[in-house]
Amino acid sequence: VANVPTSGAPPAEAVAPPSQPPPPLPPPPRKFTIPEGTDVRVQMIDTIDSKTNQPGETFQASLDSPLVSGSQVVVPKGANVTVKLLEAKTSGKFKGQSELEVALDHIVLKGKSYPLSSSSVQEVGKSRGKETAKKTGLGAAIGAGIGAIAGGGKGAAIGAGIGAGAGAGSQLIMKGKQVKIPSETKLDFRLSAPVTFTLPPKE
Repeated sequence: VANVPTSGAPPAEAVAPPSQPPPPLPPPPRKFTIPEGTDVRVQMIDTIDSKTNQPGETFQASLDSPLVSGSQVVVPKGANVTVKLLEAKTSGKFKGQSELEVALDHIVLKGKSYPLSSSSVQEVGKSRGKETAKKTGLGAAIGAGIGAIAGGGKGAAIGAGIGAGAGAGSQLIMKGKQVKIPSETKLDFRLSAPVTFTLPPKE
């Protein structure tokens, strides 16, 4: 007798389960643009010296004031900033000036590096004399040992060496015909191009 297929529903295991809706997409990251013309103040961590450093070298600094967009703090104070030396000249024996010119290179936020374009800051020194000692607040005795203070000291050592001369703004140290930007010097730059930062989605 020929087998006749039976009618009816297929076995339960053959029934396809109902399709599940796709999981919701994660919220997109947030992007904030800091516009051209924004002022950026940094505090140097490394010391820059016209006598020993060369153009193209980079130096560590930290952001002294946060970068904000509206009410949103985009880059917090203390973020790592790299400053690039554009020009370094030590004056000649009889004429010329020592000069340092630096600009912002990049900033690091949440492990990502963002290139920066900025105005440059110049530090120009004159030949050593009474005027130089007066401007820097250094007496002859302190000036004799300032190289050791500026080269090896960070923080308290520099504060103790310069005394009342330390504060906001550039602190210029001249020894002979060289000029330095010591650690803890605050430098002001201005962005010459906008920069867009990416932050995680808002929780």
